[in-house]
Amino acid sequence: MNCEIFPMIPFSRRLLLILTAISLTMVAVGVTARPAFAQRLVRVWYTLSDEALIGAWIGAYETAREGRVKIEARPVQLHQMEALLLSETTLPDALIAPSDLAGRLIHARLLTQLDIKIVPDFRAQIIPSAWETVSYDARTVGIPLLMEGTLLFYNRALVTGDLPTTDDALFAAAKTYEAGGKIGLALTLGVYPTAGIYNAFGGIIINDSGVNQLSVGTAFRDYLSYLRALRGAAGIALNGGREGFKAGNTAFALDSSWTLGNYAAALGDRLGVLALPTVKGAIWRPFVRTQALYVRLGAVQGDAALDFARFITEQDAQSLAAKAGAIPVNPVVGKDDPLLAAIHAQFEQGISLPNRYEMSAYWAPLADAVSDAYFGDDPLPAILARTIRAVDDRLLHLPR
Repeated sequence: MNCEIFPMIPFSRRLLLILTAISLTMVAVGVTARPAFAQRLVRVWYTLSDEALIGAWIGAYETAREGRVKIEARPVQLHQMEALLLSETTLPDALIAPSDLAGRLIHARLLTQLDIKIVPDFRAQIIPSAWETVSYDARTVGIPLLMEGTLLFYNRALVTGDLPTTDDALFAAAKTYEAGGKIGLALTLGVYPTAGIYNAFGGIIINDSGVNQLSVGTAFRDYLSYLRALRGAAGIALNGGREGFKAGNTAFALDSSWTLGNYAAALGDRLGVLALPTVKGAIWRPFVRTQALYVRLGAVQGDAALDFARFITEQDAQSLAAKAGAIPVNPVVGKDDPLLAAIHAQFEQGISLPNRYEMSAYWAPLADAVSDAYFGDDPLPAILARTIRAVDDRLLHLPR
């Protein structure tokens, strides 16, 4: 367009006429403008081993957000997470990692407090016991995505009649299956799977201030004494019964919930979950933890990361997790599934796995104590004293 045709029209008016003419020309030839938006890139590091589930979540989320948000996911080894966060230049907006990692990340000043960001309906779509796992000093520091804990599985084809509700009844049943050429109970010996016994005796490993509680009361001694009494018990296969349970030759298996997918694939409808029995009349209270999403302190796309977390905890995404053999945090998913309903009920009576920074000083001495109590011959008081000294020494040398 020759602007000299309008010599008396101000330049701004002439420019508007030119742009209008161009727009009309584009419409005339069938050119339509698409609405523009800035795509958000959310970087997520994750330690979860099920990459297929992570991929399914991301694909569903990006589709639901119609391309407005892109998730860039990177797998990271759990033991490398903290060091990478402190050394790399391109950092994530969010992390997916176990809830008991929270203390170390908080100690390194890497996490954002989230309470102000979590509206009531968001909080309501996650089981209360799951929220407890991501609480630190009465603050919410993560979003629970999946639950994990210790379960008592059983083979429905082998176990008939009344199910055992006490520890004595369980061990008595284990003996009867051994007499029939089967394994009664596959027992994984370790701190995590058996800690519910310690908790049943009223034990506390560490208080909310990070102080060692192993010497308080008699719970630790009672726990080790209980494990020692299991040595040589008939019908119990120690640390090697998983294959027998999957093959259908074992009646009961005390194991971690992350074996659920493998057991379900092997046994199908024969797989059941039994409420953990009482321990000398007290409730067996297993440790429960979650796989959680944390928002890194200083994240550019923190709000978008929380939107991703909320999407993951909604019913459809949680159903994907359940189909993959994981335990959903959304109570609606599986409420009509007897297996998942039993698992949720079990976890509701559990205790959150301590996520204090100081807990890193406990695991090795506790593992040694469990092994020494079961396999060794040292007097229990000597094991107790040795364990407490080892923990206190490690606490003294933790970086501050």
